[in-house]
Amino acid sequence: MKFPSINVSNLRPLRFLMVALLCAFLWIGYAIPSLAAVSSPSKGEDALKQIQKDSEQVLRGGPPSLKDVQAKTNEGLNVVQGDADKEKMKNPGNTQNSTDVEEKITEGMDKIRDIFTP
Repeated sequence: MKFPSINVSNLRPLRFLMVALLCAFLWIGYAIPSLAAVSSPSKGEDALKQIQKDSEQVLRGGPPSLKDVQAKTNEGLNVVQGDADKEKMKNPGNTQNSTDVEEKITEGMDKIRDIFTP
């Protein structure tokens, strides 16, 4: 009984094509996340400049008093962040209609139970 043999020299162009496709996929996968960014790089600069000014002021003046820290904290979310990105954070006011993890798991388990129950 003779087994057909594969001529290895015929597979070399295919191997080259596979390596080229792999390199192309790796390059595209590396480049796509940076292309998906929707904000310009200079957008975060304003907040950082304000943080730098506040930091320099603290360094020049020494440690702040408790009243100063409490007053600054009451202005926003915390001392460092202030009220930056306050509208993007999740809180009870903007998550009333969303489902929590427990409800999602229960719904998923119910669907699985319906599939396997005759």
